[in-house]
Amino acid sequence: MSFGGLSARLIDGRGVFGAVLLGTTAIGPAMLMAAPAHAQSGAQRNFNIEAQNLDRALAIFGSQSGLQVTVDGAQVRGVRTQGVSGAMSPEQALSTLLSGTGFTFRHAGANTVLIERAPTVADGATQLGPVRVEGAGASAGLAPSANSDMLASEATRSYTARGAITASKLPLTLRETPQSVSVITRQQIEDRNFMTIDDAVESATGITGTAANLGSITFNARGFSMGSTQIDGMMGAGTSTGGYTPNVAMFDRVEIVRGAAGLVSGQGNPGGVVNLVRKRPLETERYGLVAHAGTWNQFRVEADISVPLTDWLRVRGIAAYEDREFFIDLQHAKRPLLYGILEADVTPTTLVTIGASYEENNTDAFFNSGLPWFSDGRDSRLPRSSRGIAPGWNHFNVNAVNAFGGIEQQLGGSWKAKLQVNYQHWLQDWLAPNAAVVAAIDPVTLIGPRLGATITDIMSSTETVSAEGQVSGEVNLLGRAHEVMVGASHSRQLAYGRKEARATVVAVPQPIFGADPWAIAEPTFGPFVPIGNYTRTVQQGIWGVARLNVADPLKLIVGARLSNHETVSRANATATPVSRKQKNVFTPYGGIVFDVDRNWSLYASYADIFRVQNSLYQADGTPLPPVVGANYELGAKGEFYDGKLNLSFALFRILETNRSQIDPENPLPCAGSPTGGACYIAEGKVRGQGLETEISGELIPGLQITAGYTYTKTRYLRDRLANGTPSANQGRQFSMITPKHLVRIWANYALPGTLEGVTLGAGINAQSRTTSAYNVTDIVEQAGYVLVNARLGYRVNEHLMLGLNANNLFDKRYYQRLGAWSSGNRYGEPRSVLLTARLTY
Repeated sequence: MSFGGLSARLIDGRGVFGAVLLGTTAIGPAMLMAAPAHAQSGAQRNFNIEAQNLDRALAIFGSQSGLQVTVDGAQVRGVRTQGVSGAMSPEQALSTLLSGTGFTFRHAGANTVLIERAPTVADGATQLGPVRVEGAGASAGLAPSANSDMLASEATRSYTARGAITASKLPLTLRETPQSVSVITRQQIEDRNFMTIDDAVESATGITGTAANLGSITFNARGFSMGSTQIDGMMGAGTSTGGYTPNVAMFDRVEIVRGAAGLVSGQGNPGGVVNLVRKRPLETERYGLVAHAGTWNQFRVEADISVPLTDWLRVRGIAAYEDREFFIDLQHAKRPLLYGILEADVTPTTLVTIGASYEENNTDAFFNSGLPWFSDGRDSRLPRSSRGIAPGWNHFNVNAVNAFGGIEQQLGGSWKAKLQVNYQHWLQDWLAPNAAVVAAIDPVTLIGPRLGATITDIMSSTETVSAEGQVSGEVNLLGRAHEVMVGASHSRQLAYGRKEARATVVAVPQPIFGADPWAIAEPTFGPFVPIGNYTRTVQQGIWGVARLNVADPLKLIVGARLSNHETVSRANATATPVSRKQKNVFTPYGGIVFDVDRNWSLYASYADIFRVQNSLYQADGTPLPPVVGANYELGAKGEFYDGKLNLSFALFRILETNRSQIDPENPLPCAGSPTGGACYIAEGKVRGQGLETEISGELIPGLQITAGYTYTKTRYLRDRLANGTPSANQGRQFSMITPKHLVRIWANYALPGTLEGVTLGAGINAQSRTTSAYNVTDIVEQAGYVLVNARLGYRVNEHLMLGLNANNLFDKRYYQRLGAWSSGNRYGEPRSVLLTARLTY
């Protein structure tokens, strides 16, 4: 099925149950459900459909036939049908209905048909081909399979996506979305052998990463950090923690919105938001096995099995295990994964989903500090394998449990309701020194950082419960159909220290070059004692969004969210909890899309997001208002080859206002501050602006490409000292860690003719100069660099695919993360190779 980047309407056996998947005539969220009561091929039914517009006739046909129908609404707009009447099979009725329209159909499952343009012969006459029984697509020799997620990217072989839900909650095509969206499809994940979500996200247009802690990365776009990660579009469901990043084996795709996304995420940062979309059970059996072997003793295996148990019950299970070393001395990790999901069509109009996952990341790793530079600001140029001063016995372990469920209920006509719940629990266990291990290196003695005398074994937990409900459907107004969606969400996160145990070591100052990781003996820890500190964060919101069909080429998307945010924290077991609240924060969203022609659209949009700063107080004793990040965007999007290729061009500006400044009229001590600290005013302002362009999909037959370029400039527009005068920052670059120029390119070509079965892939990651400034003198700078990656693949037969990937092909020495003279500098991975075998039945 070729969606052509416009709209698809899904129709079930009791009327229109879905809405737009991708389109200008969109009528709601899309979720293709296989009803238990299937229409039997050849079984006769009574049909009575008058001559009328084809889109409406197909809706009635779905109601009378018991079939689910997927159709590109933009393609059939204005097309008339002669109708159909009488007793006949659904196939006969549909053939009659489509007669003379230039459209044909094919089966894509037991009770699903897809409407598409009929092929034409050389003279332009329509040639009606035979009805074909196929799945949603075929990928890498896999058995064709339909999926309850109609935006699913697996089995499409494509580097572009049919659409995404992350920007506005509506399931729109990339062209229909008035904001910059990238989708890392399943084919990209497999071709490039991404192992974690972090690997996938950092490959996207305009995205860079900075290190927060060991194994924890903060992603940035357009000069600003991004908000918390979502799973299946749920606020708060993708919360991550240091030392852990989700395994990509259980996800179909990664959707990335650049710019403010407060409508879908509530509180957060204006850089954007990442949404992880889980794999769903397939309608046909599929068995997959993948094995990896690579540099630094990297071994990984994963199994993926999907089985329809009955015509109304489907299950899918994924297991993976990775055992690997790294280019850093003595760093070793073991990462098991188990994932299971079940879908049940408990009634013809009700879909129930339940699932769970369990992951571990057990790492023998260096402390979070990273590598230092010399105290005179020179790059220490430590070996890339250096652990710094970290002892050989330290560790960082994370266990992650996730359970989820949902129910989708058709309410009649195009309306349906959806409820999702998600539970997460992270358990961390790591060693930390009680004193700083960070210090710049003395150029003479070569001694700098050192361990403290006390080492603490800390166990902490993060528990998150999220729920979201929504209702969507079609509203007819002024002779046109419009999509409406309203919903509410709730998220509660509790992060708390469970217990800790302490041990004493004898610190051994030693030169950092050639430091002995075993110079300090592993200590004996005392008994664990409760810690008692916690932070509880509750977010609640109600929201609504509408896609107004103003005219055939003009669509208007408007929405808003009303949010409450509360944090309650306690410093230790004896401290009094402190509560801070923000109520009724209003977050608007607006966009307009104009279809210039069949391939191109122009758009403009506004979106914002808020970030609480409740721990800061104004002179009157009230918390400082939230920071507001507003994203203004103007652009053009193109869609070609029936949606197989997408292009986008965007001019963007982000203004972040209400940033905290010390109140010059109420100097210390400030009576309004309950903590006795300074009082603040919300008058700081910064800006990020620039342009970006992206292309994704099939450029020519056999050539899949994803490529993007981003130009970004940031600036402090208003930044004041405590006395109210402009600071040294005002007028300067705001985010020096953001490269002005950023290029991401990857392409994979399937050779034709006698070399059929061979694929060649290549790509570059390039960026201009970046800087990390801890203070006015402690500045770490890195020149621009280019990394080259490559891939060779060979399809042995329809079941077995072999691949060899090489990353950083020319072994470029660079810092993936910049910190300060004292710490935080992390090398990028040297040249590595990975051999992969994919076996599928």
